[in-house]
Amino acid sequence: MSVLVAPASDPISLDDPGGLKQHLRVDDPSEDDLITNALRAAANEIDSPGGWLGRSVITRTLRLTLDRAPPPIVYLPGPPVTSIRMITVRDSEDNLDVIYDSVEAIDLIGLMSDLTAEPALIWPDRDIGWPSDIQGGVDSVRIDYVAGYADGAAIPRAIRQWLLMRTAELYRDREPSVLGVASNPLQHADRMLDSLRIRA
Repeated sequence: MSVLVAPASDPISLDDPGGLKQHLRVDDPSEDDLITNALRAAANEIDSPGGWLGRSVITRTLRLTLDRAPPPIVYLPGPPVTSIRMITVRDSEDNLDVIYDSVEAIDLIGLMSDLTAEPALIWPDRDIGWPSDIQGGVDSVRIDYVAGYADGAAIPRAIRQWLLMRTAELYRDREPSVLGVASNPLQHADRMLDSLRIRA
């Protein structure tokens, strides 16, 4: 899985009420870059596609690439998934064929989906099925889809609170260790996200 279009914003604002600077009790604008970098590092720890939470925190466009013909039902990692953008397959003559395109209103497979499932599910109409001439091997199928919470207000409270706490920890402890100061990582905070973690 790869990111085609990255999120257009950070999951938490710096200056809004309840934002990072209020949480950190910082007023100095010269600290903005340090705080933003700490937030992005915190988000990367949990954010799809590489983070351990397995969720897409803010809206982005993802691509799932399959190296063989798809199974009857395809699971889309990185929920919440909000829409399927395009499905492309590589045929036996090595041509890339678009079999689904939401913008161009192309649907050659009668695409079915359950986007409320986590991970989301897609499958072709059983009377049509996936194309029979899909070439096996690397980059046989590309599925582009939009995933993530629309904005910071839509992010579950537990994720938002974890991001605030983890960002504060990274902002406070800017080195792996500080001479004479005991590190006190907020290990208990990870338990906040147990019920939201995707284990596909």
